[in-house]
Amino acid sequence: FATAWYYSLGHIHRLDEHGSSVIVRMGTPLSYNFFGFGGPYFSEKNLQTALQRAVDVDIGSTAYEDYCLLTDEMTAISAEQDALGDKFHHWPIYGINFEQFKKACDDNNVEECPPSMQPNELSPADRGAMAWSFKSWDVDQLEERVERLHEQLHGEDPKILLIHCSCGCDRTGQLATAYSMRYLNMSFTEVFSKNK
Repeated sequence: FATAWYYSLGHIHRLDEHGSSVIVRMGTPLSYNFFGFGGPYFSEKNLQTALQRAVDVDIGSTAYEDYCLLTDEMTAISAEQDALGDKFHHWPIYGINFEQFKKACDDNNVEECPPSMQPNELSPADRGAMAWSFKSWDVDQLEERVERLHEQLHGEDPKILLIHCSCGCDRTGQLATAYSMRYLNMSFTEVFSKNK
């Protein structure tokens, strides 16, 4: 709760743009009362002010869509869903757990699956096999989601696409990294240094 309050309407960055459309990564678009007492609640005025100040984006005249990456923060999810209706899209990002990683190792005939789940602990051949099959064991559907964002960005009507978790760091960073590597031709090293 304290993290959501601290990053409320913060950590805002322009990820990509096309014509009058833009993808914005951010912390939660919800507002909290002073020092977190009360809320969360959605305020279009507060969102407009934050976006205008941080990335010079005006939601007053442009349609927007909210892609919420929260997983189990039900109070926040419900507040957004109730306020935004059809503009709200719930895309939970869970990350990879050991059982999924182990199954992917088994499916790819990886002999020693590291308990740390760190790809750099795999041999180059095993790491390549895991990367090629990533789509089959990715519970977060990153490839499909970045394709959808890119299609929305390049659609006919201008729009603002907001992607966020609580603070705009980890889960949002995962989606932003996948998007940047796929569509902005950035290497992982470039994306990682930009996400610090």
